Amino acid sequence: MAAISALLLVLSTTCSVRALTRVFRVPEGPSPARIGDIANTDNLTSVAGCAQLSSLRYSLISQEDGHHLLFKVNETTGDFATVVALDRENITACAFLSECPLHVSVAVQSAIGTCFQKVSVVVILIDVNDNAPQFAQPIVRRELYENAPVGSEMSLPLAHDRDANTVFQIHSYSLSPSSSPFSLVYTRLQDGSVSLMLRLSAILDRETTSEYSLHVTAFDGGRPPRSGDVLVIVAVQDINDNAPHFTEDEYQVSVPENSKIGSTVFFLSATDLDFDQNGVIAYDFANPKQEAVTKHFLVDPKAGSITIKGSLENEGGNVFNFSVLVTDGGNPVLSSEARVVISVLDTGNNRPQIIIQLLFSESGSATVSESAVVGRVVALVTARDSDPGDNGKVHCSSKDVNFRLVLHESEYKVVVAMPLDREQIALHKVTIICQDGGTPPLKSSKLLLVKVLDSNDNSPQFLQPQYIMYAQENNNNVPVFIGQVSANDNDAGQNAEISYTIPESMNNTVIIEETSGKVFVNKTLDREHIAQYTIHVVASDHGSPPRTGQSLIILKVNDQNDNSPGFLNVSYAFYIKENVSPDSFVGLFVAKDEDEGINGEVSYYLKIVSETDSFPFRLLPNGSLVSAGSLDYEQKDMYHFEVFASDHGIPTHSASASVTVFVLDENDHRPRITFPTIDNNSVSVSHTAGAGTRIAVIQGHDADTGVNGQLLYSISVNNTSDLFLVDADAGVISLKRTLLSSEITTYELLITVSDRGTPALSAQAVLVVVVSFDDQLSDGYVKIVVAIVCVTLLLAVGVTVVVCFLRHTDKQNIRHGAITRNNFFSQCMNSLKSSRRHLKDAKQRPGIIVLGESNRFSKKTVTFKTNSPKGEKKNGSVKCENCKYQILKKAAGRVCSRCGTEEFNSRQMGESMNRSADVWFTSRHEVSSPGDSLQLENDDCLRHSEITV
Repeated sequence: MAAISALLLVLSTTCSVRALTRVFRVPEGPSPARIGDIANTDNLTSVAGCAQLSSLRYSLISQEDGHHLLFKVNETTGDFATVVALDRENITACAFLSECPLHVSVAVQSAIGTCFQKVSVVVILIDVNDNAPQFAQPIVRRELYENAPVGSEMSLPLAHDRDANTVFQIHSYSLSPSSSPFSLVYTRLQDGSVSLMLRLSAILDRETTSEYSLHVTAFDGGRPPRSGDVLVIVAVQDINDNAPHFTEDEYQVSVPENSKIGSTVFFLSATDLDFDQNGVIAYDFANPKQEAVTKHFLVDPKAGSITIKGSLENEGGNVFNFSVLVTDGGNPVLSSEARVVISVLDTGNNRPQIIIQLLFSESGSATVSESAVVGRVVALVTARDSDPGDNGKVHCSSKDVNFRLVLHESEYKVVVAMPLDREQIALHKVTIICQDGGTPPLKSSKLLLVKVLDSNDNSPQFLQPQYIMYAQENNNNVPVFIGQVSANDNDAGQNAEISYTIPESMNNTVIIEETSGKVFVNKTLDREHIAQYTIHVVASDHGSPPRTGQSLIILKVNDQNDNSPGFLNVSYAFYIKENVSPDSFVGLFVAKDEDEGINGEVSYYLKIVSETDSFPFRLLPNGSLVSAGSLDYEQKDMYHFEVFASDHGIPTHSASASVTVFVLDENDHRPRITFPTIDNNSVSVSHTAGAGTRIAVIQGHDADTGVNGQLLYSISVNNTSDLFLVDADAGVISLKRTLLSSEITTYELLITVSDRGTPALSAQAVLVVVVSFDDQLSDGYVKIVVAIVCVTLLLAVGVTVVVCFLRHTDKQNIRHGAITRNNFFSQCMNSLKSSRRHLKDAKQRPGIIVLGESNRFSKKTVTFKTNSPKGEKKNGSVKCENCKYQILKKAAGRVCSRCGTEEFNSRQMGESMNRSADVWFTSRHEVSSPGDSLQLENDDCLRHSEITV
């Protein structure tokens, strides 16, 4: 009971009704072919239930459009497959669709239950390039008069491709042979339609070529492309541009006087190269009024035969000489004439009878190979004459230079007299003439036709010694049609059939159709790798053995802008001296682009990196870098920027390189001395210092570098001999030997500092070396010094009062123009001399002048101290007469003639003195008392002035 209940439960199970769809994408193609599996349809398991999936059965549902007949489904597995070939072009619903959906339905139901489901199957049939272009007719005929102007056009039918995908539609047309006087004009109009015209590109001549057989080939866009041909036959219509011509300018014949009326004497022969009515010819007498001729002879207008019209009895031995006329049927009528000479023979014997026997024949003509050797027998000729005596003796000959008659026993052999060439003359008309020995002699003639059979003695000849073809590089869609070659073979039959090949050395880069000679590029080209291919193409005929001809295909690869310019270096370093003139050459950039034409033309430009000031370089079109501004090594010794090279192609490609320009130093700066200076130019040394004592270090620097900045130190002026020594490299000034007591004084050394440049530059400064006593003094000297100081102070007070009064008076005089500059200095000098005399009278000891600087108000202070130099002692005192002490101070105003510095002027001097000093200075300065101080402005000048205490 439990089993029965379970069975009933299964049988009562039903599938839920839900729409299921299965889509397959299938390219059209042959059958049978499995497409897919219906059992794997999404959600089919969930709808039917896993328990029933193995029991499902599948079947196609019939439908009115009949699409279900194209497919089949496996009843148990659900495999879905085609029954017949799916040809999209033969399915009405798919005629214009590149992807055509075919709808069928599959019934899915359980074999053990009531489950039923309908699956909609959509088969999307995808178009493939399985149809070649086709023309509606295999042959198209066109007519064109031979006098049609160049440029005339005739419409041609378009080809159609049944494939629906636009890629597989017709993309191009070609015309062959290329040697024809026609070309194709393929135009796409604005409305989307296209037209195909056959254009006349050369003058026609029907008599040379009356008909052209052209092959127009349509190519679709498939890979490889499919093509379809149509034969276009262009018939050249005749115009009456040729007059008829007789085959002979003069006809000489003989006729026996006993000839019957109506018998034919001979046939006139004329030809007209024109066609149809223009080529229809008619014969007649040129002068119909020649009764003597027209009485005996008649000309047939159509056949051209001359027959006997009247009896020739009693005309034996006479000669009829007349002209005949031939005219054509054109408009206007064209004509030509020939002479006819008919000799009437006196009859008394019989003509020879000629019998020709052929060895090899074809259609009644003897045959011989064009390769036959001279002497080969073509036919046998027998001449019979039943007359007795000389009247029966016959001699035969031929006027054809290609054949001759050779007597052999009682008959003649017709043999080859010279090499034959079928391509020159394919059919020889050999006239055999046999004449007896009678008086008059009688002769007979008979025509022997000899057909020359072809031998493979001509190699195929290309129409051009070389073909120039072009192909674009980076041609990814291969094969690509690039042109066609053509060759002719003057032989006949299979000896003239030609096949085209390209050597295997091309590695399938360029291929050729064996029969048509169409050339294709079969690989992607790279012009920079190979810019031009030289291809040997071979044309072989089908003779045995085959003969070949060769030509060249020059394939030029057109350039695309697929390469960027490249600099020879990724970075450049150039060197240039400072202070060069503008447009001085710095360096040259060279960038190469492997492309050609404008794609390979390179232009240069600069990109300046972080340059705030004006950039001192510019770039010329040829890549030369030149200076454009001033260069100063001391301001900037290196420039870094980028140079770019850009081609002229579309799109533009460019490349860059980094550039560093180093500015080289030149000796354009003089050394600068930082010690001694105008403000700090003195040093002191103890009189007890020994040899080698370091006195001072000359300090200087040069803004140049290298040897231009290396300094040399020297003493140019030394006011003593062999006392001071300077280290040329370090600038250290030292004592060369121990000082003598007589050498205790102040020395003024002219220091020269020069660089090592070429030429060398230098600077000078004055160093004041003061040789002084030691500070240790005896008690006696201390007392003397105190006394001198006291006396000096008293004198200073008096002098100060006098000076102040004089200064006040002079100032008033200067304002009112009372005194001149010379007066001013003269009074100052007198005042100072008076003070000096006063000091001498008081036997005041001389003091030492020390120059010090204070930073306040930028003033200079000169202080006079009672630090007396070591002198000659006499009675406990130091005698020093006319001791002079010099000071150096910064100059202002004019240039000093002694030291080259600027000198003060009188106005500055007068206004800048510190009134509290109450001392006037002239070119020789004197102070009234030791310890006095003078505060002088920066513009005051005491350089080279002498101050005496």
